[in-house]
Amino acid sequence: MKTIIIFISVLFVSLNLSATVQDTVNWQIAPNPFVTQTTIQFDLTEQDTVSIFVYNQLGQTVSTILNLQVLAQGNYSYIFHGDSVPDGLYIVRLKINQNSYAKHIAKNSLANIDNTKNTDNNNIVVYSDKDNMLKINGKINTGDLITIYSIDGKIIGQYFCKQNNFESIDLSNIVSQILIVKITNNEMKLNYTKMIMK
Repeated sequence: MKTIIIFISVLFVSLNLSATVQDTVNWQIAPNPFVTQTTIQFDLTEQDTVSIFVYNQLGQTVSTILNLQVLAQGNYSYIFHGDSVPDGLYIVRLKINQNSYAKHIAKNSLANIDNTKNTDNNNIVVYSDKDNMLKINGKINTGDLITIYSIDGKIIGQYFCKQNNFESIDLSNIVSQILIVKITNNEMKLNYTKMIMK
């Protein structure tokens, strides 16, 4: 009985140590969504063996960026060149020694996707609420065009703002997915782009 308790204790401690290490990894991917390429950045606190793979939704490897590369302590950036893959969702897997981390990225080759437009500088807030309504608050005007795209670039719907500073669009007839919302003014100049989860 003592042997079993010791084994369970050792297993519990090793799982806790592993979880602690995983929670402290500093890594990011930007821009996301991306048009042709995105940058994967991460920090190593000591020399480690690193692999980076990109998978499609079927689990097939679409890119091997690093494979069992020994890297010294420091900050690293690697570019994923996604111009040859179709629009859609991908998974980036970062493996450091025995610890594995994953993040989703989205490729959308629609022109003018620019995450900097999602800041408060435009004074526009876009979100999907619990009642399946797309809410748009802020600097929008009557006649502005709101276009909703699927992640693969297909237009799901187009709506004209009926009033200044607020619009609400019913999304209940759209299946749950990642949507891209673009707002253009009546001169067809892009004012805002945002990716949301419905």
